[in-house]
Amino acid sequence: MKGRSELFNKIGTKLLFKLNIQLFASKYISDVGIKIQSALTNQKLKNLVGELYRKGAIIGDGSAMAAASMQVNTGILVGGRDHVMKIQQRITNLNNIIKNQKLNADDLKYANELMSKMKKSLKGEY
Repeated sequence: MKGRSELFNKIGTKLLFKLNIQLFASKYISDVGIKIQSALTNQKLKNLVGELYRKGAIIGDGSAMAAASMQVNTGILVGGRDHVMKIQQRITNLNNIIKNQKLNADDLKYANELMSKMKKSLKGEY
């Protein structure tokens, strides 16, 4: 019986971890972000999307790009945070994902679209 118990503990721990990740996503990532994530396969790209679409954001479409664009246009921090710096960091992250991860065609297409959106936001055009 000890073998079965150890196996159950390992499976149960993995399942609990996955449930905690899903709970985190539902608490902190907006519905838009979750919808985008569900269409992606690469986990690092999904994580990046989760950082850009936070639950409760009210500027534009609720993305960090909308907040950065507003910051560029007004000079005012949105929510007291520097979204321009955040977008600059995420552009670096996304470049690394594109360069180092094996992305399928759909993920690569979305990554390039996301890069375009982030760059537009730094010009105040999002």
